Parts: sequence; C-alpha cells; structure tokens
Amino acid sequence: MRKNARARLLATLALATLAGSQLLGSVPAQAAPATLSAPTSFLGDQRPLTGPITRYVALGDSYAAGPLIPNTRFSNCIRSTNNYATWLAYNRGLVGWSGWMNDQFQDVSCSGATTDAIAHRAQYTQIGILPVDEAPELDAVTPSTDLVTISMGGNDEGFFGSLVAQCPAVKDRAPKGSPCRDFFRTKNGYDQWEATIARTQDRLTDALAAIRAKAAPGARILVVGYGLRLPEDGTTCSALDIAKGDYRYLNEQSTKLNLAVAAAARSQHVGYVDSYSATAGHTPCDPNPFIQGSSTNVFSAVANHPTKAGMISTADRIDQVLRGNATTASPARKADPSATLGAPATDSQAQINQQVADQLNAGDDSSLLPK
Repeated sequence: MRKNARARLLATLALATLAGSQLLGSVPAQAAPATLSAPTSFLGDQRPLTGPITRYVALGDSYAAGPLIPNTRFSNCIRSTNNYATWLAYNRGLVGWSGWMNDQFQDVSCSGATTDAIAHRAQYTQIGILPVDEAPELDAVTPSTDLVTISMGGNDEGFFGSLVAQCPAVKDRAPKGSPCRDFFRTKNGYDQWEATIARTQDRLTDALAAIRAKAAPGARILVVGYGLRLPEDGTTCSALDIAKGDYRYLNEQSTKLNLAVAAAARSQHVGYVDSYSATAGHTPCDPNPFIQGSSTNVFSAVANHPTKAGMISTADRIDQVLRGNATTASPARKADPSATLGAPATDSQAQINQQVADQLNAGDDSSLLPK
C-alpha cells in the first residue's frame, strides 16, 4: 500500500462520520459503527458543459457496462445499450435510438474490469465461460475527448464480489444478526476491507491522472459512484438473500467505497456523481428498483447491479452535474420503463446472456469478477 494510504482513508471517513468524535475504522468492528454520510456530487475545478460535446468516452466496470440490461451489445464485456453512458449520449444528441457508437461516443466499459484495466490490457475469464481480451480502456481517450465518465474500483481485490457472494452464504448463521460483518472481521476486530478501499483510492487516483493527461485540455471528467443501497429502516424483503443486520453492513461498505472514490476525484480536481442517494426509495425491496436483488434476471440485470431505471436515473444525475447543477435531489426526468435503446440482442448474444444468468443463479459464481 502507498505510504499513509490507510491514514488518508481514515481521515476521509472521519470527515464523513456524523458522530465526529472517532475515526471510523480505527475502532474495532464489534463496536457500534458510526453513521456515515454518502458523498454528494460535485463538478470539481471544472467548468459546466452545457454546449455540444465533441467526443464522449465511457470507462468502467459492470456498474457502467450494465450487464444483462436489455439490450446487450455483442461483446463478452456484457455491455448494455441501456447503460447510463448510452442514455447520456442519447440525451445529449450523440447517438440515436439505436445506441450505435460512433466518433462522438465510445463506451469501452467492461464487466469484471478493475482499475488495472484503465492502463493495461484486460485478459480474464468471466464466471468461467466468457473470455475477455480487451485493450486498455485508456486507449479510447483521445486529445479530442472532452467528456469522460468512469465507474471503477468495486472489483479491485474482489471487494464487491466477495461481499455479495459471502453475505448470502453465511445468512443462516444468524438471520437477524450480521454474520457477514462478522465473517469479514479480522482476528483483531477490524474490517478486512479497510486496507483494500485505501489501496483502491490510490489506484483510482493514478488512473484519473492518466485520463487527465490524455484527454483534451479542459475535458470534463466525472467519476460515477456506486448505487448499491439497501433499505435502512429495518425493512427486509425476499429479493435480498442476506441477514437483516447485514443490510446496514453492505450500505456501510458502499458508502466507504464511494467516499474513497469521491476523494480520488477531488484530489485530481475532477467531478463526482452521487448515484447512491438516488437509490433511496428504489432499493431492491421497493417498486421500480434501481438495483437488482440477490438473483440475476436475464431480462432485467445481473444480481446486485443497476437496472435500466437505475441507469436512466444515473444518466440524469450526470447531466445535472455536467451542467453545473450538482444536486442530490431526484432527477427531473422520470425513468420510463417502456423506453429502450438499441436493437434486441442477437440469438447468439441471447444464448450467452442466458448462460450468464444460469451460471450466476446456480451459485457457482455470484458476481462478474475476473476468474
């Protein structure tokens, strides 16, 4: 880990802790966790972009790609034509209803990608069946690129994948408790993901510096946070296969990662888009969920990932921030579940999608991570 990375993360968490008197993460995990506030959106030291966009490049992992959200582009990255990047490109007039990429819009996000995929070739096999061999995502950024969005960090060191796999696996140990929190507690009583998140912040900071160096002078760069959020009022539902107490634990982990991601963005003077706050009232337990529940639906989304409605909401939030209105209020335009960009998946892609869903729901692999 880079020197003082853990100290910087703890400082970030401390500033966001409503309790204010202690550093969250510097106290043992068995102590009652302080309440964290999700980071709010900001444009950073960038001017709003309200006029025409010359070239928009979307980078990221599965939270950007939108795996299994109809319709799917033909790619082992399982990239949807209804992810937030394509909707933003459509809203800004860069693509039509087909969602086809062109010189003005390139989406190179890839399910399973880690921050390493920004500057290095990504070669791995997803869920044991999909070989990925993709050029560095940074290759798509050119001197004419004046807008870049990126969602990255959740896959680093198996962070989210381990959480969403292990939490259901240990649920029966204490259905009303927090067995997943207990599982990831070290023998010294600390949460094992603290150091991972600190290292992820460092890696993302380096990636953002590389993007800034390659994009057009004055390009707007926006880091999009993670929207994985579960009910916070004690509500439980059948859509989530985890213990009651671990609803809060997963929310805490999402918030900690988002705090680190936002800190990386601020350190590079770029923007951050809060998608976590928008998920309030749209959890997997609510009508019109922005996040899929614990089961993968081949006609909706991969488990624990954004749905089409969530992607449309995120595109709206990105546009708000881009235009200089960095608000956490609900988007002005409501998601229309009947609106779909792109052509239906080809027969071969539909077969791949079904294989992915079957594999994930079989429990052999419960996330899209490099294997």
